Amino acid sequence: AAPAASEQEVASCQTDVDAVMEGETITFQSGSAYLAPASVRIVESLAETLGKCDGMTVAVGGHTDATGSAEVNQRLSQARAEAVAAALAERGVEAGRISSEGYGSSQPKVEGTGGEANAANRRIEFTLAAGSGDTGAATETAGEGE
Repeated sequence: AAPAASEQEVASCQTDVDAVMEGETITFQSGSAYLAPASVRIVESLAETLGKCDGMTVAVGGHTDATGSAEVNQRLSQARAEAVAAALAERGVEAGRISSEGYGSSQPKVEGTGGEANAANRRIEFTLAAGSGDTGAATETAGEGE
């Protein structure tokens, strides 16, 4: 494994990941963790970017809107985070560098329910941290939808 990256390297790589996600949304078939075909291109770009982030881990965080039960949303967000993590690993990102966590609707970006709030709250976030793998991390960045 590569030596842990410096804070500056992590910040630079996080900026690169955020740039890939700018204006993009990783989407899934409604009510499932099946990655929508249009999202595969985003995951491929992310994998390419993460491949340049030696000495870093990436935490994939799944979030849902508040529609439906908290238990179902928790399971769905975890399954979606795991699906994105698996897709990254399939595209060459070392699996040991990736963690996934589902947050359900517990961390909304926008309060309330309804069209815009729901769309903003359904997202996958990516957070980089220094380290060579098997570490947990918090999440922050963009994109998920139904």
